Amino acid sequence: MKKILTIALALSVAAGAFAQDWSWASKGKDGFVAVNVAKVKGNVVVAGSGTIFPMGSALIEQFKSEGYKDQATYDNIGSGAGFKRFVAGETDLSPASVGMDDANIAAVKALNKGDLQEYKVAMDALVILVNGKNVNIKDLTDAQIKLLFSTAAKFSDVDPTWPAEPIHRYIPETSHGTFAYFIEKFFAKKADPINAASDVQRFQDYNQLVAAIEKDKNAIGFIGYDYFKESDNTKAPTLNGVAPTKENVLSAKYGLARFLYLYTTTGIVQSKPQVAAFLGFFLNNVNRYTGKLGFFSLPKDQLDAQKKLLADTIKASVK
Repeated sequence: MKKILTIALALSVAAGAFAQDWSWASKGKDGFVAVNVAKVKGNVVVAGSGTIFPMGSALIEQFKSEGYKDQATYDNIGSGAGFKRFVAGETDLSPASVGMDDANIAAVKALNKGDLQEYKVAMDALVILVNGKNVNIKDLTDAQIKLLFSTAAKFSDVDPTWPAEPIHRYIPETSHGTFAYFIEKFFAKKADPINAASDVQRFQDYNQLVAAIEKDKNAIGFIGYDYFKESDNTKAPTLNGVAPTKENVLSAKYGLARFLYLYTTTGIVQSKPQVAAFLGFFLNNVNRYTGKLGFFSLPKDQLDAQKKLLADTIKASVK
């Protein structure tokens, strides 16, 4: 009898642990998901993009300040490393500054956690970054960028009117989506040219990358616009005559405009109400931080499409 009671108690505890609480969810005035943060229960694990990290961490802090009592964490490890953890089943949300590749999409299917979901949350611009004292590089062509980050040893190798001084390259680690996006745009997704370049320093921390460029007059690198906006002694040359302004990014005139994403699956969102809650909260509040942190808000119809995707995914649980 004691053994039976023990098993019954264990089953009861397990059932409680997996009980779903959707009491936080309601239908907002806009027809999408409204979140009563104080009623959200359960932990949320986020890992990925360093570009999105300032915005994601700010939203986590707001989530907590509005009454969330459990743990929401954001590991700033880069989009690529975030994908690895996500397809290993270790995380709930995978922020990325580059679209998920075919190999990881296939790995998500193997998880058996439902269909992959891609939520666009904002837009960003990758910028080429030079030291503030660099008076020569004002505009760059695609061909010049390829040389600067591969075979050129001196600036004069790219343009004879530039000084015959060594190029010091400061770039993100390969785990970052910003690195993947850059080689996709300029080297057909092949890292060999930039990996073989001389005088390359790699950074996991974007703030350290910017700080290094601020101190070196011969520096050049690339990074998301949000980090450039916060820097004091750097410049972002125009690209083929086009500056990374809001108008040029949203119209796609600027050649290095990109979406920022949150990845999850239907199974995760439907089985973990707290993940659905944080995702809904993120979409409902993201525009509070886009301009402030150097991102660009999605047009209303595009953001509404993301909210609708979430609402349709959990509609059976929203009252």
